[in-house]
Amino acid sequence: MNYLKVRLIKELIAHFGDDDRRIDHALTVTYWAERILDVEGGDRDIVLAVGLLHDVGIKPAEAEHGYNNGKLQEQYGPPIVREIMQRIGYTQDKIDEACAIVGSHHTPTGVPGRNFPILWDADMIVNLGDEMPDAAPEKLASVIEKSFKTAAGRELAKGALSLPHHQTI
Repeated sequence: MNYLKVRLIKELIAHFGDDDRRIDHALTVTYWAERILDVEGGDRDIVLAVGLLHDVGIKPAEAEHGYNNGKLQEQYGPPIVREIMQRIGYTQDKIDEACAIVGSHHTPTGVPGRNFPILWDADMIVNLGDEMPDAAPEKLASVIEKSFKTAAGRELAKGALSLPHHQTI
């Protein structure tokens, strides 16, 4: 799959259009997911897909309900992910795993295997930076220790979230 990441990014942009905030979030999550993947191992093709596409359920949830939350994202995301991954040419087993991960990416127990924890931790790094910009270092350290699933994710989060104003990249 030549240029897989570029093809996924094009699909992400086509899906979200002018929603720069959501596109930036997905790109930043993917940046951290790739760093975690480099240490923890996993399937790069799946990690790229779920990093870039994990929040695609937001758009249809907001169109249908006027809002989105984690459960709605988990409900509406997998069919979109499936369609995009089929169009790009992913194998059925990779599509199935990616859809399972996107369908549980707000559920801490997630999906067994190496790929879900990578997305979980990468999304947490970005979300903590956004949701807790002024948190005391002790509070952030506690959340990182309790919530992160990989050693690489914990270490990267400690470094990223200690930057001024939690600038993650």
